[in-house]
Amino acid sequence: MAVEIKLPVLGEGVDSGTVAGVLVTAGDSVEADAPLIELETDKAVIEVPATEAGVVASLPVKAGDTVAVGQVIAIIEPGAAAAPSPSPEASVEQPAAEQPAAERTAAERQERRGDPPPPAPAPP
Repeated sequence: MAVEIKLPVLGEGVDSGTVAGVLVTAGDSVEADAPLIELETDKAVIEVPATEAGVVASLPVKAGDTVAVGQVIAIIEPGAAAAPSPSPEASVEQPAAEQPAAERTAAERQERRGDPPPPAPAPP
């Protein structure tokens, strides 16, 4: 049964915010507590996490939308399986367009925040 993820209470006196970024897409697998959207309020930009693990069935919000506390921001199918993983023969380093969404969004979040990229692994 699908689970509606609603915008939680954000703090005293804060009853809505603007979606600054959507961090997942329909079909992505997410873990409980994984960030779904970035929300900008008068006081801060926060990541709103999933309350359930599963596969994102739909995202009724997009960047620029104003959402209120209690509004549905995502629908997740708990326990649903995501698309099968690539075979072990698949290249370890994938172009951005072929990266799994979770890896791609993490890299995009780093870029948006201006975080430096992680250091390259040292050769053996």
